[in-house]
Amino acid sequence: MILLCPQAMDTRSLSVPLLSLCLLPSCTGDFDEWDDMALSEEQREAYILSTSAWPDPSNIPVCWESSGWSGRKSYIRQKVEDQFEGKPWFHVNFTGWGSCTASSTGIRIKISDERPHVTALGARLDGRANGMVLNFEFDNWGGTWCDWFDEDDCSRKVAIHEFGHALGLAHEQNRADTPSDCDDAPNGSNGDIYVGSWDWNSVMNYCNSKWNNDGKLSTGDVAGLVRLYGGGGDVLLNYAFKIAVNNSDPTWVRSVVASHDRFCYPGETCDVGHFNSDNKSDIVAFNHRGGVFVATHDGYKFEGTGWSWHSDFCQAGDECRVADVNGDGMDDILAFRKGTAGEVYAAVASVLGRFVGKSKWHDGLCTQGRDCELGDVDGDGKEDLVIFEKGTPGAGGRVWVAFSQGSRFDNVRLVNALFCYNGHECKVSDVNDDGFADMLYFDRQGGVIVSTARKTAQGTIVFNGPSRWHDAFCYDNEVCEVTDPRHGGKTARIFAMPRRNTGEVYWAKREGNDFVGTGQVLTSGACLPNDVCRVSNVDGDFWPEIVSFAGADALRRLVLAVPWEILR
Repeated sequence: MILLCPQAMDTRSLSVPLLSLCLLPSCTGDFDEWDDMALSEEQREAYILSTSAWPDPSNIPVCWESSGWSGRKSYIRQKVEDQFEGKPWFHVNFTGWGSCTASSTGIRIKISDERPHVTALGARLDGRANGMVLNFEFDNWGGTWCDWFDEDDCSRKVAIHEFGHALGLAHEQNRADTPSDCDDAPNGSNGDIYVGSWDWNSVMNYCNSKWNNDGKLSTGDVAGLVRLYGGGGDVLLNYAFKIAVNNSDPTWVRSVVASHDRFCYPGETCDVGHFNSDNKSDIVAFNHRGGVFVATHDGYKFEGTGWSWHSDFCQAGDECRVADVNGDGMDDILAFRKGTAGEVYAAVASVLGRFVGKSKWHDGLCTQGRDCELGDVDGDGKEDLVIFEKGTPGAGGRVWVAFSQGSRFDNVRLVNALFCYNGHECKVSDVNDDGFADMLYFDRQGGVIVSTARKTAQGTIVFNGPSRWHDAFCYDNEVCEVTDPRHGGKTARIFAMPRRNTGEVYWAKREGNDFVGTGQVLTSGACLPNDVCRVSNVDGDFWPEIVSFAGADALRRLVLAVPWEILR
């Protein structure tokens, strides 16, 4: 038998310090402090067992093995349903709640004056006799604490913790990297997926200064349940905040919150951009049947179910992109129709909340096999089209720039003949913060090669010879990203996301003509397998956030009554 229990209610728990949390996007701090801080001591991951998810979360049977206690049973049912059912981010429904029979399935609850526990996580409880034990008496166990609370309240806090286990949440302190401030020993089964930061406030955390978090799910608990029971189209946001432990100075750490639960479905292309004038990043989804949908950021989450901003843009086979090509401060949308014609179309953002028109901005350069990127190469506020021919050394590597005129790309110039080949990840970003977008590539073997742009006395944009800015960053199939000060921080940073179950995001910042740092972990539990991940200054505070579109994975457990296509 595997016992998964709430912490023993002894005086040791009273010594755990209260936490000073700053969870709102308006929290401020010195940017250099954030750049130089050591996150490794404080950032930790939530824990879920992905293989324990109930296959039909809309119908999880619950029954009582023990007779009597009708009033307390009704009260517990109500409180469990209040915490876990009818939520916008995750979708579960407990059914039945009558007396168990020999053939009962689902969660079978025994009432006994002993330490509460479950014998397994999640759906592994299905049909197990006495699979969950709850305490309604507190004479033999928990009596000291429950003299302070009423027994209903004790029962409630215990039940919320145990139902967390019943849905697949493991104990927070079971991770090997639990901080030293939490000295409770691991207990019960481990999870297999990290979700966001290690969470002092989790209902599953023995070291929480509030016993079982007063029976209320934390944002980290919710994010874990989103990973298990999101209804499809889930978007999670990993951001920074300050925390103080043991009266120490606040330290910047990162957490994850559910930010949307009906956005970005399989087959769609999803991205992040600034589509209005509020200096916050929004999200966009192209369904490749002409539909373009946007959810704007309200300072904490992405708002709305995805308003239609265009009905005839970026069709099947097109490559859909986001950039401010007309220089009005709002990102526009582009479609690269590769093939042999190499057509580039654009629709510009409007203050009325839509993308306007659809016009051809260029053809002939952005053809099949070439990588097309966007960046403000000449520093006029309009992002230009940069075309990487790729190929192999001696038979490729040419780079052209087509400069934005506000309504088309024109004045095409060859700017390099030996840069970025097959197997490389080509990027454009102002990495040296001089106002001109530079070129760089990740060679997928650890090398980061940069060619910086500059303007000559005659006003011509030229690129300096390539130089190696890093030797050990972003390998193989990792997601490689770069941000400049305009799009995510005080200085340029590069990011590598291996998309493992632990979800680490590695980063290095620019110092002079180098990116410094190799194994620095920005956060964990942020970018998991099958996620589409982006880095952006989402809330306008110049700190990079990680946006994870998890729709493809979550859709396997869609609990809507209609197929997802109808949503689009």
